[in-house]
Amino acid sequence: MNPVRKAVFSVALLLFLTLALALSFNVFPVKAESGVIYIRADGSVEPSGVPISCIDNVTYAFTGNINDSIMVERSNIIIDGNGYTLQGSGKGYGFNLTRINNVTIRNMNIQNFSFGIILNWSSFITVSANNISNRAYGIWLWWSPNSTISKNNIANHPTMGVRLEESPDTTFSGNNIESNNHGVLVSWSPRITFFGNNITDNYYGAFIRSHCDFNTLSRNNITNNYEDIHMEKSYNTTVCENNIANNTVGISIYVLCPNSKIFHNNFINNAKQAHSIYTAENFWDDDYPSGGNYWSNYTGVDTDQDGLGDTSHILDDQNRDNHPLMGPFSTFCAGTWNETAYNVDIISRSNIASFNFSPNDHTLTFDVEGENGTTGFCRITIPRVLMWCDDPNDWVIRVGSNLVDRTIIEDGNLTYIYFTYEHSIETVQIQSTSGVPEFTSSTFLLLIITVTLATLFLKRKHKLYT
Repeated sequence: MNPVRKAVFSVALLLFLTLALALSFNVFPVKAESGVIYIRADGSVEPSGVPISCIDNVTYAFTGNINDSIMVERSNIIIDGNGYTLQGSGKGYGFNLTRINNVTIRNMNIQNFSFGIILNWSSFITVSANNISNRAYGIWLWWSPNSTISKNNIANHPTMGVRLEESPDTTFSGNNIESNNHGVLVSWSPRITFFGNNITDNYYGAFIRSHCDFNTLSRNNITNNYEDIHMEKSYNTTVCENNIANNTVGISIYVLCPNSKIFHNNFINNAKQAHSIYTAENFWDDDYPSGGNYWSNYTGVDTDQDGLGDTSHILDDQNRDNHPLMGPFSTFCAGTWNETAYNVDIISRSNIASFNFSPNDHTLTFDVEGENGTTGFCRITIPRVLMWCDDPNDWVIRVGSNLVDRTIIEDGNLTYIYFTYEHSIETVQIQSTSGVPEFTSSTFLLLIITVTLATLFLKRKHKLYT
């Protein structure tokens, strides 16, 4: 190669490598497109004059409705809609977040785009308290782990409310996901948590497929969908404490879904309660005495009065609930001590209301109601660190003013109490001899010493000034 051509080649190669390096570090901002607002990496907003206010380069607040898309290039910020609307023209995206971290999008309406929010190669993104309704997708997460989707209303998407791909450790909590084709579709995303969502009137409620291992669905209300929960090719899923009602299919577990645990759910009036194909080694109960699920079509009896059916509820040759619940499952928060929340679980066909726990006298109360002339029952599960009796015979149970007989089962850290009553509107009172918070003898002695020293200090201080 002659010297001139060699020099030209060397310069061209250097320019190519410099450009590639710059692109890899995202040095150059994306060129502004018509109809797109940019929050740039340096904190500026482009074009100027749009109704977004920011005085600290951290919180970007809407000051009016916006009819453009927003491209976010800056990490570690909050975008607050202040109740205003981000309005599309039926195509494109509302928000695009690519290769950024720690961004919150909250308090706005996002509507009439093809994609409401796109998260792409980003992490620790929070989408909270928004109304999201678009032409195809509400939220699409792709390679965006550790994100939080909470307290949103995600409705009326003909394709999907939320699509999650390659985005592990994401949490969905407190959302209303309604009237979409797929409510939530998750794939290749382990350790996803669904907690406390209302998922209703979708074709699929939650569709979980392909290596979504160690996921948890708990305390969701999943109703009036064609198929509530659909699982395939995913391991070690936990489905517990959900209301699964009035669907064509309550839960479907397809091929390669071993070691899933399904318990303490209420399967009520689904045309087909559960459907399992080419899969085994799943667990439909939490063993005895914790129990399994409530099935509205279970016809067994409870002759030993422990709140669990005497016979299994059989789904197929390989799947059965060995300890079906005799009534719907509910859980109530009794309070928080030392940053730990304590729950009390109740299995009953009665309506439960006015739950209360008084730590001062170790008393738990709630109202029960049912059709007059019928017999009701409750099976209460109480953590032993919340309230306990050293002698099980010391538990006192009243329905109204009447003491009632009860069955007591103790299992390590829990106490199970079963009793029956005649239905009307009555107050149940459960009292133990001990409960949280308790003063131990050493704690009580320390308290006395502290009070004594404080008293002496105040007396000495008073003498000095008199």
